[in-house]
Amino acid sequence: MLRSPDLSWLKNLTALEQLYLKGINLSATSPTWGQSVSPLTHLRNLSMTNCGLMGSIPASLQKLTSLEILHLDGNNFQSEFPTWLGHMTSLVSLQIANANLNGSFPFELLSQLPHLQRIYLVNNKISGNISLIFEARWKSLTVFHMSNNSLYDSIPSSIGNLSSLAELHLNNNTLEGRIPNSLALLRSLTVLDLGYTNITGPIPLGIYTMLKSLVFLYLASNKLDGQIPSCICNQTKNLKVLDLSRNKLHGYLPSQIGNCSSLNVLNVAKNNLEGQIPVELGKLNKLKILDISYNSLSGHIPSSLQNCKMLESLALSRNSVSGTVPQWIGDLSMLRILLLRSNNLEGGIPIQIRYLQKLQIMDLAMNHLSGAIPQQLSNISVMTNPDFTRSRPTRLGSSQYYSDEVYLVEKGHELAYKYVDLWTDTVIDLSANNLTGEIPKDLGYLRGLRTLNISHNHLSGEIPKEFSELLELETLDISGNQLQGRIPATLAGLTFLSSLNLSNNNLSGRIPSNPHWDTFGPASFSGNPELCGPPLQRSCGDHASEAGNHTSPQSEYWWESWKAGMGFGCAIGFGSVIGVLALSTRLRTKYFQVGDRFMNSFVSIRYMRERSISVFAL
Repeated sequence: MLRSPDLSWLKNLTALEQLYLKGINLSATSPTWGQSVSPLTHLRNLSMTNCGLMGSIPASLQKLTSLEILHLDGNNFQSEFPTWLGHMTSLVSLQIANANLNGSFPFELLSQLPHLQRIYLVNNKISGNISLIFEARWKSLTVFHMSNNSLYDSIPSSIGNLSSLAELHLNNNTLEGRIPNSLALLRSLTVLDLGYTNITGPIPLGIYTMLKSLVFLYLASNKLDGQIPSCICNQTKNLKVLDLSRNKLHGYLPSQIGNCSSLNVLNVAKNNLEGQIPVELGKLNKLKILDISYNSLSGHIPSSLQNCKMLESLALSRNSVSGTVPQWIGDLSMLRILLLRSNNLEGGIPIQIRYLQKLQIMDLAMNHLSGAIPQQLSNISVMTNPDFTRSRPTRLGSSQYYSDEVYLVEKGHELAYKYVDLWTDTVIDLSANNLTGEIPKDLGYLRGLRTLNISHNHLSGEIPKEFSELLELETLDISGNQLQGRIPATLAGLTFLSSLNLSNNNLSGRIPSNPHWDTFGPASFSGNPELCGPPLQRSCGDHASEAGNHTSPQSEYWWESWKAGMGFGCAIGFGSVIGVLALSTRLRTKYFQVGDRFMNSFVSIRYMRERSISVFAL
């Protein structure tokens, strides 16, 4: 184990071919580490990732003429991309990601590296004209990963000359123009990532029909138009990720999508698709994420989806889907995210939802759902445990995690979340429906719940005292119902609560108060004529209806706690007596003898008293 940041001893290892110093803090050697490494002229592999290196990459490294692998990821160089790398003719793999590099990409020099197979420079600030970069004749290049940089211009047709290319990542650069048809010539391509690049026009048919090895196709957040062709997946049988979301695609979602039998992820959200949801989606039995939200799709939720037993996320929000929430939804045992917001769904919420043990987010808001909120939602084990173990996101064929966006409404705002971030959230949103009846008490047993929104329904009864058990709750909205009674004083103990809305109900009595609850303004309680006390202007002493209700909120909180404690104590005491009598014959006999003597004395006294009264009456 390396204990000293001094690397001067390396100079003596002149025959060294492999040097791995990954994760060792070498920040103290930043000015001199190049001098210690450059004498190692036989070095073929230099890996110094996450070593705390700063400043520029030392030019003395160009003395390492035998170097094939140079990995310097995760350092903080804050310097221009080194042009001298173009002289390292033996280089096979160049990996300097997340290193705060800037300046121009020296395509003219790097194009002279005949053995270069891997360029991995993601998450830097490197600029360059993409049309010139791909003029280089890298016959051996297999991976080009420069996502999250400052590349510009359009992808040239010459990219089709990179016959060995397997992965092309240009995500989040400022490109323009169309996807060249010559991309279909890259028969070895497994990953095509052109998301967030401003490219326009239709998607070339050749991508669907000629790239038989394609596993990951990510074209999200662009200005692509046209239709999704019916020939999709005729040849791309290995496709695991298809994300065409946030574009301008129109027409129907073709039934041939069912031929993509290897799909793990299908995301076509935020386009202009119409027609019915194809029943052929039920053939995708490996599907884990299905997002077709924010389109104009209609019809019922196809029953064939119950065959997709691997589904973890089902998002159909903001379409024109009708019918009911199907009962078979409870058979999707892997489901974690269920988003059906803003459709035309009606009928009741199926009780089978309680069988979804892994469900973390359920958004059924803004539909026409009726009936009562199902009982026993506390069976959803993930929501009952505030310390549940979060699973990692879905691993894809390209050894990457799918981290695209999904849209949720929280605290009245529509927010975009990465899928990888949602694995830590727990949400129930049933707002803006026609739900009736009382709020189920067992909702209070969902101790891992962070957001509960059941506002704008027709719910009645009182706020369950069990809500005081929702200690992880951050957002509570039960406004716009017909709730009555007092606000349970114990709700003031929800210290994580940052957004509260109890407005427009028939609540009465004094508003609980403590330093945390005092941060909520009048809007949280308005529209309840019988509520009084801060932050409302209505004083509790001004209302006759508040007679006998002048106890301070702090006293009320402790009174509730004292009653609970007394009840618990009495139960323990009574249970202890019964337990002793049940186990001891001698004590049980003595107990009943004492009881008999007491009752005899009581009857005698009462008899003498009644007799004296009757004599007096005569």
